[in-house]
Order: sequence, then structure tokens, then C-alpha cells
Amino acid sequence: MAGTCLVLGWQTFPLEASRYKGFWTVTGTSFHIAKAELETFQCWWADECDETLRIQRDTAAKDNERRLNGQLDSYRRNCLYLYRGISGNHFSWDKLKSGTMISEGNEDVPKATMEGTKAESKTRWLPTSMDSMAAAGVAAGNMDPFTIALSLERNVPIGTVASVRVGKNKGPAVAWLDDLESVIQGPLTAEWFSICKVVWLKKGQLVSTTWPNGLQLKDLPPLRPYKPATQEEIYKWWGECSTWLREFGDSLEVGADSGDDSQSPLSKAFSPASSPSPSLSSSSSSSSSSSSSAASSSSSSSAASSSSSRAAPSSSASSAAPSSSAVSKHEHKGVG
Repeated sequence: MAGTCLVLGWQTFPLEASRYKGFWTVTGTSFHIAKAELETFQCWWADECDETLRIQRDTAAKDNERRLNGQLDSYRRNCLYLYRGISGNHFSWDKLKSGTMISEGNEDVPKATMEGTKAESKTRWLPTSMDSMAAAGVAAGNMDPFTIALSLERNVPIGTVASVRVGKNKGPAVAWLDDLESVIQGPLTAEWFSICKVVWLKKGQLVSTTWPNGLQLKDLPPLRPYKPATQEEIYKWWGECSTWLREFGDSLEVGADSGDDSQSPLSKAFSPASSPSPSLSSSSSSSSSSSSSAASSSSSSSAASSSSSRAAPSSSASSAAPSSSAVSKHEHKGVG
């Protein structure tokens, strides 16, 4: 007998006790599944199993089953791509540019980032999604009104999306937390991940462009100030960023739209209380993406910080701001 099995569609996956509390491990792999997402049921055709489990039954059970089945299928074929969005003011940005992707701590426990209190140990596992568009939403986290105002006149790079290829015979361990989030055991060195998108704020809406072959991690934009107190902090950063744009803007399919900042009317035209917020209505990889009205929410990271908000990830070119929760419902405040 095969013991405990996970049933997905007409497939069975043998499970074994995981080294991590609260998880099962798919036998012979480093793929872990949260027990809280599964339930016991009687499967009439899986006679080889002593116990059969399935995704918890709710209104999205079939969709969640397809997502998990898709992840496991790709994982077994060594071609599972998971995406991590990182905002340009994230505490780990300079580490990323030097070739290491880190999370908030060193605890080897697969869980969502930003769980628990500051006094508790923090996980080394990295939140990811199978949906690169949802990851782009997370890259727009920690937005401030001064950067938003700047984007009304300039093409502003605000973050990036990294892809990690993992599988049964390669790469770090993976843990399925729920239908919206999987985590990867970190930290990761550059051999395990690559940059696939740069996320921009253009006239209050988000656009992503493809990271071209030939550019390296060190070529990412300079670190953006976290929660700047004044416009001057963003202007100082923009001076560094304008140099970066002139060097790499054309290859990123976004023109070096730096202009003459000495004549910028931002200080007259901008009011923080009335500033538009970034919309995720466009994530085209082309600089000719259509212009739509900005969304009213001030930051997609506010959606990520709510553990009760669970919006299913979208694979279309249109994505609502809460899609950032698909990567981490707890990742915010520059941490995660």
C-alpha cells in the first residue's frame, strides 16, 4: 500500500511526513504542501492508498486543484517557474544587485513573510507566485506620493520581477502555502534566479518591460528611498536614476525620458492628498502601452498586508491592484 496520497484530478501523489511542522512532502522530492490546505476524503478508485487527501472543498476548489496540479507537474519535469516581485526600495535591493536574493530572516520554516511579531524569528523562505503579473504588482509595493507625482512627468522604474526555475532534480525546496502563494527556500544565489521584468510607473499606472539579455544584476536601477519624507529625497534619487535611464533606457524599451528636472513644475502641481495612485491596468512589455486612468488605491502593498484579502491571480494583461496579495499577503514595509 502507498500510505497517504494526494489526489489531484485522476492522479495520485504519494506523501510522506515532512521535516517541517504542518506540512506534507511529496515523496522523493523537496516539494512541501501545507496540511491546512488539504482534507481527508474517500477516493473509490485509489485502492493503493491507505489514506487519500484532496484540496479543501470550497467555491474555488477546482481552480486551486488545477493550480497545485500544474505546479507539481512542472516541478516533476524540472521546469517550474516561480516569480518574485521586489520593490526598488526593498531592504534587500542592494543585495539583489550584488547577486543574492534574501528574505527577512534566517529561520528555516516555510511560512508567509511578516508573520508574527518583531520579537519572533523571521523566515529565510521567499514568497513567490506562478503569475508574473501578480509579482509585478508586488514590485509596486511601498509606493510613496512623491514617486507617484514624479511618474506624471517621467517614466519611473520602481521595481523588478525575478524568475526562479526549480524542479525535482534541481533548485531549492518549494512549499505550497495556499492557492495564492508558494515559498522558496532562500537565500538564493544568482545561479538560481534571473531578472525577467522591470516595473515602471508611467503617468500613475504600472507597466512592465522585458529585462534584455546582456544586462546584469548590477545594472538594475539605484535603490529608491523608503518612505521619503520630502520631495527632495526623491529628486536626489532621480538624479542618479536619470543617469541610469540614459545608459539603459533604450534597451529596456522605455525611452530615456529624463528631461530637464530643473524646470520641473512638480512642486507646484503636486498635492500629496490628491495624488493619483498606481494602477495595475497595464503590464505590457512595450513602451507603447495604452494610457488608462489611475486607480484610487495608494499602493498595491496595502493589499498584500491584508491576510483576509485573497484575490485570485490573473494571467491576462489586466490586473487589479489586490493581485499583489497573490505573492504574499504579509509582505510589506520593505520586508519579505
